[in-house]
Amino acid sequence: MCLFLKRAERPEFEAMSVAGETAREEIDNSGLKLLYPVLLDATQPYYFVTLAQWNEILLYVYKDYPWPKYMTARMDCDDFALLFKGLVSAEFGLNYFGLAIGTCPGGAHAFNVFRIETGELVLFEPQTGMILDESDGYKANYILL
Repeated sequence: MCLFLKRAERPEFEAMSVAGETAREEIDNSGLKLLYPVLLDATQPYYFVTLAQWNEILLYVYKDYPWPKYMTARMDCDDFALLFKGLVSAEFGLNYFGLAIGTCPGGAHAFNVFRIETGELVLFEPQTGMILDESDGYKANYILL
């Protein structure tokens, strides 16, 4: 039986932004390295929302899009993180949501990272829908915005 019988209501929000140069400084100050620095456009704004609004967006994406099953090397961590990044960008126009490469308790891993209203970068596990921190054993080393 399907748990979600109707489409989720699309969250409405007014995005906030920071200059591309500010985004670069925040990423540098966080200890993350840009995976492809040339892809961060310092001349354009980077859009984000509050943590509460991110929660609504992440829930919407989970309810509204069919999620594939995990398949080693065919649909695994990097694929989930890329898919989630693309959906957030395409559906909501929020580009301060990135693909993160780092580690988790099981070793190398890909997940997502996004900015909230306090300027903090938050880790997100797209395979489980959980917001993470380093106490969970996750550490991001690289980011692709």
